[in-house]
Amino acid sequence: MSQSSRSSMTLDTHNPIQPTASALPSDSAVTPVAEVVRPDIEHMPVENDPRTWSPLRKNLSLFMISSASMIAGLAGSIQNPAVEEMQTSLPATSSQFSWSVSAFILVQGLMPLVWCAISEVKGRKLVYVISLALFTVGSIVVAVSPDIGLVIGFRCAQAAGSSAVISIGAATLADMYEPAERGAKMGIYYTAPLLGPVRRMFVFIGWTYASTLAYIVDSNTGRSSSAVATNSAFRGLSAFVAVEIAVPLQDGLGDGWTYTIWAGLVSLAGLLIILVAYRGQSWRTKAEEREGLRMSKDVFSGHLGHLSPTQQENFEVFKVNLLKANLYSAPAGEGHTASHDDSTLLRFLRARGFSVNPAQKQFSDAEKWRNEHDVGNLYTTFDPVEFEAAKRFYPRWTGRRDKNGLPLYVYRLASLEPLQKDLDAVPPQRRYQRIIALYEFMVRFAFPLCSHLPHPNSTTPITSTTTIIDLEHVSIGSMWHLRSHLAEASRLATANYPETLNTVAIVNSPPFFSTIWGWIKGWFDEGTRRKIHVLGKDPGPTLRDLIHAHDLPKPYGGDLEWKFDDEPNLDDDAKAALGGATPKGPVIFVDGAAIKPT
Repeated sequence: MSQSSRSSMTLDTHNPIQPTASALPSDSAVTPVAEVVRPDIEHMPVENDPRTWSPLRKNLSLFMISSASMIAGLAGSIQNPAVEEMQTSLPATSSQFSWSVSAFILVQGLMPLVWCAISEVKGRKLVYVISLALFTVGSIVVAVSPDIGLVIGFRCAQAAGSSAVISIGAATLADMYEPAERGAKMGIYYTAPLLGPVRRMFVFIGWTYASTLAYIVDSNTGRSSSAVATNSAFRGLSAFVAVEIAVPLQDGLGDGWTYTIWAGLVSLAGLLIILVAYRGQSWRTKAEEREGLRMSKDVFSGHLGHLSPTQQENFEVFKVNLLKANLYSAPAGEGHTASHDDSTLLRFLRARGFSVNPAQKQFSDAEKWRNEHDVGNLYTTFDPVEFEAAKRFYPRWTGRRDKNGLPLYVYRLASLEPLQKDLDAVPPQRRYQRIIALYEFMVRFAFPLCSHLPHPNSTTPITSTTTIIDLEHVSIGSMWHLRSHLAEASRLATANYPETLNTVAIVNSPPFFSTIWGWIKGWFDEGTRRKIHVLGKDPGPTLRDLIHAHDLPKPYGGDLEWKFDDEPNLDDDAKAALGGATPKGPVIFVDGAAIKPT
């Protein structure tokens, strides 16, 4: 679809210090600093951002672009009814007219590559004005031309002018609409060309093509016009070759065999479309499962030891910024520690795409939140018996880690149904405090422990989890009853414990889950949504790409004896570090040992 700060009143994750009270500044203390940022190119802040336009303005723009797109279809076929009359008046041969068609198709296919390059540098509006003017001039000259040479030349001008909207129109929609909205808008946009020539009334093919173009746009972030232009060039070249061989083939084989060959090719294309319609979703699902959960070489990108020069520069600016705002204190000398460790600071930067000022704002807000809820004291004094009982309602650590060393959590929602009354009996404020305590356990015990244990990048602290969410035997009613419970935890984590989630694998999802996902995905930011992967009924092969079989619980395709109600089943390294078992109640892991917070 993005989590713990360290208050100056609480212990640092890896370097404990005595808590000291300090007043946090107001929002005005967040001092803007010039920064070097590698932006999300599709969401760069721009003046008069089309994504912020009103629905009316967007729909009017869509209507105008769709109307303009009719030109491409109309221009390609408008000459055909007048061929016999033009042969007599010009005069011209059939081969010359064949060449005019071929040249038109070739230019209309290749020119979008030029238009898209201009639009990326000079803007879309200039391209629309120039291309429509070129089309208008070309149409006028063709209409009054006394010579077939001029007709061919200015038919090419028509093709060049009409081709811009093919690629720039799709890019304009990408400028205005988020990916979730583009499918329907692309359908409207690409239906318009079908209304040009009457002979192109195959709406099914048009909508199929619209879906294809929507996928191309979505999968080429920041390069949508170039991607569509490349697709157009490929189609144009293919059509040019087809037209050029059509006449010689017809002369050599006759009309019957030529039409038979074309009918066979069209039938083959139709069968492929049917095959994709029938099997495409399963192919895509399997591909997404393989690619989405494949162990990434960049899983630690943006973490300590894996920063790019730009990220490192922004990190240094971020720390200086926090120092000036009295939100962070650096080590004062030997034996002293910083108020917050680097891995915690980096989580806030990663959550904001290494944009310093937004990260500082979130960090400041999180610090205020920690002071308001007295998080350090809350965790230190939390009742151990209640703490252990609260684990039944939230994701639980299995005691194991994935192949990258990240702690493996499991959340089985069906286990909550028998406990719904117990959950409802807890006052909202206390339920909120329970969530805080469990997140503190994660960032102050589980993460430091897993950082201490052997893992592939031993110099990089572990600061996020891999989580399996099991929806087996979950009804739509229970999902509805749990919605506020789940939303509360999600909002708290996103705001105050950013970037503690690396991968979420949703397994055993019921048929209605797509509807549920439509309800709940708004709880998560876009970065978090991208980390969530919905797997099928047999998630084992995919999960084993991410988690060793001996660390994966048996219900999910592994060999580990562990159920949701069980205590953590520690591996040998964890047992050695903890003395054989996970300590009960609130605990932190510091300097290679588990201790009670003070």
